[in-house]
Amino acid sequence: MAGTPSPLYALNVSGMAGVTTSLDTTMDNDDDLYSVMTPEELSETENLFAAALVINKYYLWVLFALGFPGNCAAMVTIFRMRSIGTFPVFVVLLAVMDSLALLVKLLHYQLIVHQVDMGDAGCCILRFLGSWTSAYSSWILVFMALERFAAVRFPLKMTMHSGCNAHKVVMVLVVVGVVIALIYMPLLWTNETVTAATLQCQYKADYARFMNGVYYWVLAALYAFLPFCLLTVFNFMIARQIRSSLKVRSVMRNIKLLPVSQNCHDNSLQRQRPHRNLHAIQTQVNLMLLAATGCFVLLTFPICIYMLTEPYWSTAQGYTHSNAVKFLLRQLAFVFVDSTHAVNFYLYFLTARRFRHHFLRLLACRSCTCSIKSACHQAWHGSDQSELEDL
Repeated sequence: MAGTPSPLYALNVSGMAGVTTSLDTTMDNDDDLYSVMTPEELSETENLFAAALVINKYYLWVLFALGFPGNCAAMVTIFRMRSIGTFPVFVVLLAVMDSLALLVKLLHYQLIVHQVDMGDAGCCILRFLGSWTSAYSSWILVFMALERFAAVRFPLKMTMHSGCNAHKVVMVLVVVGVVIALIYMPLLWTNETVTAATLQCQYKADYARFMNGVYYWVLAALYAFLPFCLLTVFNFMIARQIRSSLKVRSVMRNIKLLPVSQNCHDNSLQRQRPHRNLHAIQTQVNLMLLAATGCFVLLTFPICIYMLTEPYWSTAQGYTHSNAVKFLLRQLAFVFVDSTHAVNFYLYFLTARRFRHHFLRLLACRSCTCSIKSACHQAWHGSDQSELEDL
């Protein structure tokens, strides 16, 4: 018999309450399970449950401690760089949604763990916000990759219309956010708080069959499957296009030019410098994009596998070895996928020299005393003019 898919595909909170309850009641009242489990199996089951519960209890705190400051730092750095174009729009909006996703998930988890009665309205709102922010951040990355592919495939056209494209990108992202919100809208009236052995937030009985059936696969595709597949394709296409562009540039660089006068040579160098600067900027942006999307693909792969197999993965409920294995694998899958909301700033910092340079300068200026803040301000505004332009 196929198992029932967990309704909390994006919010990993039901596992803690459900498994803790089964642990307490089974160990106290059901001695039959011990008669069919060897001491080795019992010990291994205990260790698996203990490891899963520790992960479930602390991993969101760790991700929030790393991700929330990192996302804020990414937004401040981009704003201080006074960047133009479309890529900063994606970076800022992605940082905002990642921060909200971590905040809502952690809040929802803490309310469930501490058995705070949030009411049906609170249950619905938190599950909607947590699921929507998670899915929306994934699709921001998808459109970020799409924009980068267009930039490397049609660089001149994207450069000529960068200001117009920025406004179009904002409008497209607003529409995408609204569409995703509409798809997740049923979560606002299909959930309720239930108090049995513990207080839990789950689907209402009238909607449970539909929500755990067709709707489960719709949201699974929107949340994980489609972003995973699209980003895999876009990353391959972007890498291939960059490789082709590098070959062309290498050929052009090796072409021997006819001798020219000194004045013509100087004018040629002046004309080439902006193009070199633009190429350097695009290289930094491409590195940031490939790092973020590549990491997303790797970290999302486990949850895709788990969500595909969960409806058909039947396990004996309660304090059993199979249930312990499934619960542990669920925690690991959610650790990976929730990490996508916390790692982008560190990927930008490691891969983009210009982003790293501006962030370190921001820290240096923030640590300046009042007597040298003016010098810091001058260094910030003056030296940027002599360097390559920002993203």
